Amino acid sequence: MNQLLQDAFNRAITLPPKAQDRFAGFLLAELDAGQQWDQLFDRPKSDELLSNLANETLADNGAGSTTPLDPTDF
Repeated sequence: MNQLLQDAFNRAITLPPKAQDRFAGFLLAELDAGQQWDQLFDRPKSDELLSNLANETLADNGAGSTTPLDPTDF
């Protein structure tokens, strides 16, 4: 285990039990989500689908049918 992860766990064990449960649930969900993304991107058609989406987006932008993103809207 690297030092940063060890530090996180050392802090987590000082939390009340319910907060530890929330932290553990969050961590496990993040790990599961990461595995799901890896599995999706490992599929043979992923490259083709992502390339098609990128090309569509570039075409939409070139045609002037996109709206600039304003980070202050969030």
